[in-house]
Amino acid sequence: MSEESVIKLFLQNDILLKPEEFIALEKKNHKDFLEEKLREKRGLTNNGNVALSKGGAERGTTTPGDHIKPKQPEEGSDIEIKVLGELKEIDKKKINVMDIVSVYNKKYNEVRDILSERTTSLSINKTENNKDRVSVIGIISQKTDNGLTIEDETGALNVIYSGNGDIENDDVVAVSGLIKNNSMFAEDVILPDIPLDNIQKIISAEISFDFSKSDSIDIEGKKIKVKNASLFSVRKGKEEMKILFYRTNDRLDKGKLINFLRKRSIRTEENTIPSFLIIKEVPDLFVVSSAAGEKTRTNYKSVTIISTGLEDKIKLGKSGF
Repeated sequence: MSEESVIKLFLQNDILLKPEEFIALEKKNHKDFLEEKLREKRGLTNNGNVALSKGGAERGTTTPGDHIKPKQPEEGSDIEIKVLGELKEIDKKKINVMDIVSVYNKKYNEVRDILSERTTSLSINKTENNKDRVSVIGIISQKTDNGLTIEDETGALNVIYSGNGDIENDDVVAVSGLIKNNSMFAEDVILPDIPLDNIQKIISAEISFDFSKSDSIDIEGKKIKVKNASLFSVRKGKEEMKILFYRTNDRLDKGKLINFLRKRSIRTEENTIPSFLIIKEVPDLFVVSSAAGEKTRTNYKSVTIISTGLEDKIKLGKSGF
């Protein structure tokens, strides 16, 4: 067999010979060596049998590249969903005062961690007699006629401030100003909020929500049941986005929806027992299902907010929101 014929035989079977292998062929049977290379390609043992001809494998055998048929992925099989945060269920029959205290301590600690990325603060017990401008992170225990009272694990501080705005009891805030007579004359009250440089991420997948029977999400055919007040990520290949979901019987206008993001906290309450979902990671999409049926679609700092009724369905195309 000529050198050209040998090269052609191996190329017909999708095998490119190295120079040292071609030289070694002078001392080997061409077809035996071809069979050996095919075994290596297909991962066969030396006990396997492959019948060959110059045109490749005989009928009933396979050639490299077609001996394994790729398994077709199931619908939605390339979608990965991961829960990033959800409300912890509370046993209302066994709850006591310390359980409620624990709920507020947990909220304070988690929101404090978010605020600490934006400001350097002192604990309240270290502000006394401090003549410099200081910052303190605390939870609002009471709104007063001339400001508010905040607390941390070391004590309480009276804050004189005129711009109360949307601040409420139980909000965790950072306040900064001068200390005088054991009170702070605040210049700023900062909410944890969404960073100004936030960039929205989306995935090229069809997403739909169905609130008519049970709260569920369908992403490219993959369906999951969604817990109330939950944050989860959806990954498709290298693309990833985060979705925040909340169901409520309250009527929520645009301002209230945005305040959830500004305060990085959603409060739910059953039988006067409070529970908070702290929005530790910034969502790309915030979906609200409201019994009041008020429909809203807006954007806040690159977070898309969609609010709809309890019996509605939402379908988002691949092109975005």
